[in-house]
Amino acid sequence: MTLEELKNEIAVKGYITIRQAMDFSRKNLKQGVSYDEYGEPSEEGRVEIHELAKIVIKSNQSGDEDDYHNYAVLFGVMEENTTACDILLCGMKKFPRNVDLMADFLLYAISSNDNHYHMCAEIYERLLKINKKRWSWRAFNFSISYMLSLVDRDDSIDEDELKEKMLTLAHEYQQYHPKSELGYVAQARIMKKFGERDEENAILVKACENDSMHAPRSAMMLAENSFGKKEYDIALNYFQRLQSEQIDQLYNVSAPGRAYMLSFLTKTAQFLQETSGAEYNNENDKRVREIHRDYKIAKKLKSSQTQLETAKQYITLIEVMSGIPFNDDDDTED
Repeated sequence: MTLEELKNEIAVKGYITIRQAMDFSRKNLKQGVSYDEYGEPSEEGRVEIHELAKIVIKSNQSGDEDDYHNYAVLFGVMEENTTACDILLCGMKKFPRNVDLMADFLLYAISSNDNHYHMCAEIYERLLKINKKRWSWRAFNFSISYMLSLVDRDDSIDEDELKEKMLTLAHEYQQYHPKSELGYVAQARIMKKFGERDEENAILVKACENDSMHAPRSAMMLAENSFGKKEYDIALNYFQRLQSEQIDQLYNVSAPGRAYMLSFLTKTAQFLQETSGAEYNNENDKRVREIHRDYKIAKKLKSSQTQLETAKQYITLIEVMSGIPFNDDDDTED
């Protein structure tokens, strides 16, 4: 169905279903648009999707809470946060006590226009009136994201008071979602925002040591922090923990490509630090092939193009230093 045909149908029926708008948009994103060099839909390809969204926002709509959430996320993924917020406002007119719609709005409004951002305070107050037993992981996570944004955007706040409110919310997050690491990750984000990096790491370690939960995101953050401090052995240990975790896709904890890129960079830095001027031997050959393997996996998993370009330069450097050729075929090395 073309956009013109859809417009005619809306005119005849007098309303549009959110699912219909979402299906049209997804189809156009997957099949009907061109993509730029970064794999993102081109501006030309988004025109009809945005035109339809404007029609949806102004029309009578039919849909449930999940429809509004999923339609807003479609625009949020494209970083079209203003449109996402407008869709969520339509959803909240029908479902004013839905915690996920309110939480989504808090998240997207942070990067939307000022009008949307100024609405966050009222929406957050509405969310606080709902029993936290009903709060989803989104409600806790995105509320804390909103409060963190206030540190940089609200001149009138008392930072100490705001910090205590956020920490209280993070502890409630852990209380109501005891099998999820995300309450600990949220607490760590708060400590990082206020420059308390040792406390940040201690919280993440606590999550990793909790045998009752999977903690891949905590392991990833600890690996990144260790890499930043040039503690490469520790970084690799946490990467191995990340690999061994059964990742819960519900929370989209960590893009695998990002994880393998971090492993590549860590092993490369460790190799260059420890083997400079040293004799190359069979053990070094093994380490180089591990580096090659991580790079190939990260490339297959479509890591950031900028990171891949930098990584390729390190591959060339190691090839020159070690004399071990890099074979950029489809199969990873043993």
